Amino acid sequence: MNRGLWLGVCAALAATALWAGCGGIRVKDDTPDGLLDSLLQLIRAGQYDRAAELFDYNQEALKKNPDWYTFSSTQRYEIVEKMREDRALMLSDWARRQDGLEQMTTKLLRVRGDTASGSIIAGDREKVRVKMRKVEDKWRLSDFHPL
Repeated sequence: MNRGLWLGVCAALAATALWAGCGGIRVKDDTPDGLLDSLLQLIRAGQYDRAAELFDYNQEALKKNPDWYTFSSTQRYEIVEKMREDRALMLSDWARRQDGLEQMTTKLLRVRGDTASGSIIAGDREKVRVKMRKVEDKWRLSDFHPL
């Protein structure tokens, strides 16, 4: 490959990487309030698939199926993917029914060890209550309860 073509390919790849990084919402999942803010930003942007990735599906599946870890990894993957798709649809449906989504804010209510709770608020009305838990070094949503 000649030098000019090589430099052109490198420049195109660098521009693509820069463009992709600037246009996206950076998820802040190292703190509960960062996770809650990221959730609201993703919902506002209509990125329901990415918002659905913020949930702890293994814990949710374990609650429903105490024998969760006896399932094959393929079965667990397929179940989690279906749960994630369903959650993205639920978030989309919820967002469509909300007036003033852009004016909504978040409020961290409580942090106790590896668990936390918070709210999405519109004016003085609580619209959603969420629960979060720390999974390894990241915070994940364990409950999303519209009010």
